[in-house]
Amino acid sequence: MPVADQEANIPDRCRHRVGPVAVASGVTAPDADAHACIRPAPPWLARLWNGRISAMTLPGTILVRPDLLADVVAGGRPALLRHEIVHLAQWRRDGPFRFLASYLLQYASARMAGMPHDVAYRGISYERQAVAAEAGPSA
Repeated sequence: MPVADQEANIPDRCRHRVGPVAVASGVTAPDADAHACIRPAPPWLARLWNGRISAMTLPGTILVRPDLLADVVAGGRPALLRHEIVHLAQWRRDGPFRFLASYLLQYASARMAGMPHDVAYRGISYERQAVAAEAGPSA
């Protein structure tokens, strides 16, 4: 089997990097995040999202709903890419423990205060910062 075919069969090989996708989308990505990977979300996770979630960011990786991946990497979803690039920077800045602990604590506190899921989710400081970036830089 030729090397290119062998590489295509490696499941964790990154085919889409944030840097080139950001350029195609007209989005600015920090150099520190340019090598982060954009991958399709695994089928079990995409099923769990049930069409309500478009993407999720983990350290160094943006997982995108498989039906949206081609559009994202072609530059067709700049707001989504800006949102997820903010999350990459948050993971890098705060580290996995602090990011997850703060994110989950904020969500759980809001839910225990009686807020519905959507309100609690939108109230998380990390999400507010990412949503604010969706529109892009102000003119």
